[in-house]
Amino acid sequence: MAGLILVEEGDGIPIVLQIADGNTGLFPQAKIRSDAGDDLGTVSLSHIANGLYQTIFTMTDDPYISATYIVYTDAGHTVESDIYCRDVDTFLLIMPSEYKADVSALETKIDSVISTLASMDTDLDFVKSIEGGKWQLTGTQMIFYKSDNITEVARFDITKDGEGNPTMRERV
Repeated sequence: MAGLILVEEGDGIPIVLQIADGNTGLFPQAKIRSDAGDDLGTVSLSHIANGLYQTIFTMTDDPYISATYIVYTDAGHTVESDIYCRDVDTFLLIMPSEYKADVSALETKIDSVISTLASMDTDLDFVKSIEGGKWQLTGTQMIFYKSDNITEVARFDITKDGEGNPTMRERV
């Protein structure tokens, strides 16, 4: 099964092949190639259990490398199996300094979003409280109550222009 695996230079890459039918009498190898197609070597995979074969290859400084799995039916690696198809995994080189800086910047943005959401939550609670209860105009003040119609949420002064229209609101 082909895949893309992210690794750092010098990491040991697990070169792993699972034979679906569990065959334990095979001799798989992986041909390792650079992103430019240069041959970086061929590694033999050892049987671990139940048709699982593996070995370790050290990641180079190439932007990516590929491992092409070839299953042989003989220990001399001369007869390729006509039952098991070739498969490829790709290993992408990641630079720790680059992704750690990206992660740090992302964490800062996430913290900012969390802070904004917390502020919005407080504002939303305030709006819900005002909308949930009665509104009462008393003299030049508008009083807002929670849904229990007893607990005061806010109070605003209302001023009027020369024609008696409300012109300004100030929270008291």
